[in-house]
Amino acid sequence: MRDRDQNLTRRCVAAASRLSSALGPRLWIGADGAPLGTGDATWFRYAGPGRAAAALPESPATPTFGVAVVRLDKAREATLLALAEADARLLPGGHLVLYGGNDEGIRYFDGREGFTTLDAGGHGRVLARVSVAPASPPQVGLPRWRRVRSASPAGEARPWVEYPGCFALGGDDEGSVLLAHTLRERAAPVGETLDFGCGPGFLSAAARALPPKVRIVSQDRDALALEALRENVPDAVPLLSERVGAARALAPEGFALILSNPPFHDGRDRTGAVWAGLVESAPKRLAPGGELRLVAQRNVRIEPVLRAHFTHVEALVLTPRFAVWSARR
Repeated sequence: MRDRDQNLTRRCVAAASRLSSALGPRLWIGADGAPLGTGDATWFRYAGPGRAAAALPESPATPTFGVAVVRLDKAREATLLALAEADARLLPGGHLVLYGGNDEGIRYFDGREGFTTLDAGGHGRVLARVSVAPASPPQVGLPRWRRVRSASPAGEARPWVEYPGCFALGGDDEGSVLLAHTLRERAAPVGETLDFGCGPGFLSAAARALPPKVRIVSQDRDALALEALRENVPDAVPLLSERVGAARALAPEGFALILSNPPFHDGRDRTGAVWAGLVESAPKRLAPGGELRLVAQRNVRIEPVLRAHFTHVEALVLTPRFAVWSARR
């Protein structure tokens, strides 16, 4: 956990401790390092080192918690989902707490929907509001959040399931579209395929549309995105993990093809850790004659890293914004 995240969590814990928890235990959502008391529960949507992840928090038969603490998500839609799911699990009179960094967008919620400031400073804020008894039992569970739009992973429009906070919410990502197009125009090795950072499964669906049918392993750290994947590409093998090497055991002889539109940010911070880890480890995860095919923004200096680990590197597509790269051992 980054120092800033640790500091924000400590400040949130200190501010939240001033709220009465006599009504019941606490629910911690996305809060790394939170101290857990008797009856407390956690929910992480995103897999991480040493922690389990799930699409949604467990749903008790009745509201259970006196305090629910939500760590601001980089995607506002995901934060709204977390707040609603937390609120549905709060007892009337309980407190809903939201915290995050100023540069992450916490100011947007200050003064909205009853939130007031508990603590401000150190480039972040802790907000809180009191929960009220709902007029009717609150809706919880995946059906409330399921959305269906049109997408074209294989070049033709089809129904597409997604959830708030999923990658490319509301429209096909330009980089993924370019990579998917190359699968139809430039033959790739045939065999077991890994879609790394799959999200709701756009590239997995593009690969599935090509003959012959091969096993596709679709990996992402977002448990809710994998729920969408299960509907969008039902015969793909979902893998919930943030670790670059997590899929190795599923293809001991190596993958014929690794596809990726890898993340280039951790929250709002730009980082090369994920894509660099993928490139560095891919040669050991590919079968003989296998290929890594990925897309990156043109301003990302990915070519030197590819050439340091692969013998054959080619730019399949270059646009003003994106490059699709093919790398073979």
